[in-house]
Amino acid sequence: MKIKFTIFVCLMTAAALCADNWSAWRGPEQNSISKENNLKLEKPLNKIAWEKNLGLGYSVVSVYGDKLLTAGYSENRDYIYCLNAKSGEQIWVYSYASEKGNKYYGPRSTPVTNGKYVYQFSQTGLLVCLDFNTGKLIWQVDVVKKSGAEQPMWGFASNPVILDDKVIINAGKYGMAFDIETGKAKWKNQGGEGNYSSIKPFVFKNKNYIAFMSKKEICILDIGGNLITSEEWETKYNIVCIDPVINNDGSLILISSAYNTGSGLFKFDGKALNLLWKNSNLCSHFSTPILIEEKSGEGTLYGVNGNAGQGKLCAIDFKTGKNKWNANVRFGNMIMAGDKIIYNTERGELVVFEPNPNEYKEISSGKALNSSGKCWNIPVIANGYLYIKSDSGDLVCFDVK
Repeated sequence: MKIKFTIFVCLMTAAALCADNWSAWRGPEQNSISKENNLKLEKPLNKIAWEKNLGLGYSVVSVYGDKLLTAGYSENRDYIYCLNAKSGEQIWVYSYASEKGNKYYGPRSTPVTNGKYVYQFSQTGLLVCLDFNTGKLIWQVDVVKKSGAEQPMWGFASNPVILDDKVIINAGKYGMAFDIETGKAKWKNQGGEGNYSSIKPFVFKNKNYIAFMSKKEICILDIGGNLITSEEWETKYNIVCIDPVINNDGSLILISSAYNTGSGLFKFDGKALNLLWKNSNLCSHFSTPILIEEKSGEGTLYGVNGNAGQGKLCAIDFKTGKNKWNANVRFGNMIMAGDKIIYNTERGELVVFEPNPNEYKEISSGKALNSSGKCWNIPVIANGYLYIKSDSGDLVCFDVK
C-alpha cells in the first residue's frame, strides 16, 4: 500500500489561478515546488497584504485553507500562532516555557498540519500536538526525557512530517515516530543524536521508504522504522541541514553538506545505496536544492553553493554533478511556482528567475523585507499569497494573485 499523502485538487480553467495549500514542510510534496501558476511574480512587491512581528526564530509558515501557522520565541516562551492567512488576524495562540537557544535563537522548525491537528517540534526537544481549530493541547512528548534523544549543538531543527498515522522527526539515531492521535511511540525509538534536516518520504518500485540524515550517515528506513541500509557521510561539525533530494522514481538520492564537504549522489536499488559521484560543486549549508527533472530523464539542481553569508546561487547537473552555471546572487533560499523560481536572499531581497539549465535568467528583483534579522527561511506560496519571514520574527505577506 502506498503512503496516503494528502492531495489537493485544483479545479481551474486554463487561464485561472491554481491555488494550493502549503501545510507541510517544503510544500505538498516536500520538494519546495508549488502547483500554483499564473501568479504575478514579475513585480511581487507592489501589493503587501499584511505584515507583523511574531518573535525570534527560524520557523516559516504553513497554510491550510484560510489558516496560517508559524512559531516564534519571546520572554522564555515559544509561541505557536494560528493567523488568518489573508489578513494576518490572530485566530489562536498556544505557548510553553522554552529556552532561547545557543547563539541562534527561537524555534527552528515550522508547525505542520493535516487539517485536524497541528504538530510543532521545539529547539529543546518538545513535540506538541494541538487542535487545529482551537489551539488546545492534545498531547506532548519530551523526546530527550522520554526517548533518550540527544540535543544537537544548535538545538533540534527537524520539521515534523506526517505520514499515515505517524508524525516523524529527525531525533535519535534513526529518527522517531509517534502516533498522530495519542503521541505514543510507533517505532522502537532509539536514543542518540540525529541531525538538523527533516526526513524525506519516497516511493521506490511501489514500496514506501524514508530517507534522512543521522549524525554521520544517510539512512533508508521502511515506514515501520526498520533500517534498510545506510552509508557513512561525515562532515565538519557533523552538521547536515538540508533534506535528501530524491528523483521521481526514487532511484537516485542526493545529499549535501557545507564546510567544503560537497554533495553525493547515491543509487538506491531497494536494498543498498551505491555512490555514483561526489564533488564540491554544491556545498549546501541549509538551503535544500530544487530538482527539476526533464522528460528525457535528465535533471538540474538549483541550489546554493557555500556557507551562510558566503554562498552563491548555482545550477548543477543532477546525474553527473557538473556545474552548469553560477550567479552573483548571495546566500538565500528558494521555492518554485509555475515556471519561475522565487528566491529570497539572507538580506531580505526577493529575486525571481527562470529555471534554465543553460544560463541564469533573472526576471525581477527588489527589497522584500526590511528587517534587522536574517532571511534564512524559505519563502512560501499558498493560495495566491507569498510569505517571507526573518529570524527576528518579521513576517510579510504579498498578494501575488
